[in-house]
Amino acid sequence: MATIKGVNLMKLDGISTTALIALAAFAVDRIVSALLFTLLYIHVLADPDAKSGSDQIAAARTYKLAYFIASLILVVLLLQSFSSIRILAAMGLRGDAPLLDEILTGIVLLGGTERLGEWMKSDGAESGAASTEQPIQVTGKLTLDDKRP
Repeated sequence: MATIKGVNLMKLDGISTTALIALAAFAVDRIVSALLFTLLYIHVLADPDAKSGSDQIAAARTYKLAYFIASLILVVLLLQSFSSIRILAAMGLRGDAPLLDEILTGIVLLGGTERLGEWMKSDGAESGAASTEQPIQVTGKLTLDDKRP
């Protein structure tokens, strides 16, 4: 049984660790997205959607860099606060490399936040792209024959 600051915790198995990492990645993505939205709103960061040409590319790169740095900071704080979230340990690979376990868990968390952010953005982008397509138009003559008794 693991303890964090005097609180007894149950031992995490592979499935529990996977669910916890997915939940943590979601929380990191939402916190970073809220932070970056606030920075865009108060005009600390340039909005890539409000720019065009090379300014848009530069603003998008700056936004991605800010997202990565903020996510990295939160992931490091998360891993330092909760030492029981470790992928290799949950898989039963209890080697002599706790630093490797921390780095691998951090990479998975960081990659998970980026994938979640792209997935959440792609839902809105796909629905917008579908609405710009031309609707199907059928021409001809339609005859309805109602033969009810």
